[in-house]
Amino acid sequence: MEKPTKITTSLRRALIMQIFEGTNQIQRLVISRGLALAEK
Repeated sequence: MEKPTKITTSLRRALIMQIFEGTNQIQRLVISRGLALAEK
């Protein structure tokens, strides 16, 4: 197995951050919907 280069490491980190940010957005939507429903 080859040693990962700086480029592949950076791309891997960017992909992980993109997935993490998507998860945060979903959590925000779920929380905001819950709060909106609780106010009714």
